[in-house]
This record gives sequence, structure tokens and C-alpha cells, in this order.
Amino acid sequence: MVKVSVIVPVYNVAKYLSQCLDSLINQTYPEFEVLLVDDGSTDGSAEICREYQQRDQRIRLIRLTTNQGLSNARNVGIENAKGDYVTFVDSDDWLNHDFLEQMLTPVLAHQAEIVLGNYYRYDEAQHNFLLYDPAYPTQELTPTDYLRERSELRHLEFVSAWGKLFKRTLFDMPTRLRFPFGRKFEDQFLVHRLFLRAQRIWYWETALYCWRITANSITTSPLTAAAAQDDLAGYQQYVVDLALIGKLDELALRNYQIHLRGLKERLAAANLQQTAIYHEVEYQLQLMI
Repeated sequence: MVKVSVIVPVYNVAKYLSQCLDSLINQTYPEFEVLLVDDGSTDGSAEICREYQQRDQRIRLIRLTTNQGLSNARNVGIENAKGDYVTFVDSDDWLNHDFLEQMLTPVLAHQAEIVLGNYYRYDEAQHNFLLYDPAYPTQELTPTDYLRERSELRHLEFVSAWGKLFKRTLFDMPTRLRFPFGRKFEDQFLVHRLFLRAQRIWYWETALYCWRITANSITTSPLTAAAAQDDLAGYQQYVVDLALIGKLDELALRNYQIHLRGLKERLAAANLQQTAIYHEVEYQLQLMI
């Protein structure tokens, strides 16, 4: 059977962690391991991790003595993964009970190297679920399909690390790929590079991953200059990578410009017009006129 390594970075999420872990140990597909990477939690999350490790032998706990961020925790998980495929789950999110079983269908039937799926969202403040129409019916995607969707940024599943299955060898062949240490919006730097390595990509239309929106989520937290800098750098990495492989087209450039305008507006709304990143965004926009 194909084995899956489920990588779960954990940092001060005691309020949500049990729901996440229950959704993992109750998967209908049995051949998996869970790597809990405790990133120096101080709120009791480590104790919950130990409890679940004792309950289920498929769970491994890796404890880091100091908090080093989401990218590092994911990278530690990758280094310790023993599965044929890897999937990332944020510790305040959860999976449908048949996530692995359904997402593995294109792997078993078509040797897919990446499977990305639809998702749904739970807004904690509003106490409601938000459902999205799938980007495609279940089908194989071409590299052109992926790049179009990634450039358009219409669907979060084409950017995020979570909600996917990745063949583990994609992270190391032909060269080593890891999340950038200390960066926010770390998915923007790496995920597209994994897709560019894959020969077979499948989209799964059923929403099986629940993304929880909390008061501390990146999407709801006030924008800082440092976060804006990482956001810009991540998008620039994507544009540069496209240019290097001869795929930087008008669509990608147009949407980069749209992204710059949106980032400028968000910086202004946060009263950050005097920061270096605001001036850099302005400069980038002037170059594109």
C-alpha cells in the first residue's frame, strides 16, 4: 500500500488540536503516519500531542526546544517523513474522514505525483461554513492549466501547501526544495516549484479539507511591513521562476500588477505609506506602466 506522511506543525493550538488529530486518526485509509512537529509550544499543546502519540502508534512527536516558525516545522517534518507521499495539515484545521482515501484515488489509478483538492472554510468569528465551487471537475491537469490558475490566484488551492498530496521525492529530486526559513506566505515561494517538477497532476473536486479562520490567522491579522515584504518576495519568486523557464506571459504579468496594486492599498489602509516596502511596491508599479 502507498504510505502517506501527514505533517502537522504545532504551536500553541491547544484549543483546536484535538479536533485536528481526531480527524487524522479516524481516516478511512489506514496506511499513514502523523508527524507532529511541536514548535516550542507553551500552552499545553505538547501534552495533547503526547496523549495522542500514546493512543495511536502511527503518531510520531518531534519536539523543538524553541519556536522557529511554520516553515522550519514543515521542513523538519519533510526530513523525517517515511511515506511515499506527503500532505500538510495546519493544526487548527481538520480533514474529512475520507480525505486520504479519496485523494489517493488518482495516485493508485493514474500514478499522480501531486493531487490538489477543493476545500471549505470555517469562519470562527461568524460561526459559519463557506463552501466553494470546485475549480475543475475531477481530472488530470496540464502544466498550462496549473500555471494559468496559479497566475490568476482565483483559487487558493493552487497556492497553498495544505490540502494536497505530494510525492515525497519531488522535494529532493533533482535538487533539494524546502520552505524558506522565517518567511510568512511561505507557500508562495515553494509550492509552484513542486508543481513544475511533477509529470502528473490531478485535481479532486470534492471538498475534503477544512481551513479554519481565526482571529490570529494571517488573513485576518493586521498587515505589517515585514509581512508585506514576504508577500512581495514570494510573488516575485514566482515571476522570476516563470521567466527562467520561458513561461512568463501577459497573464502572469497582468496579475502581478493587480497583486501589487492590492498590496499597495493594504499598506495604505494600515498607514504604512512611509515604509520601504510601500515605496518598493510603488516603484514596481511604475516599472510596469
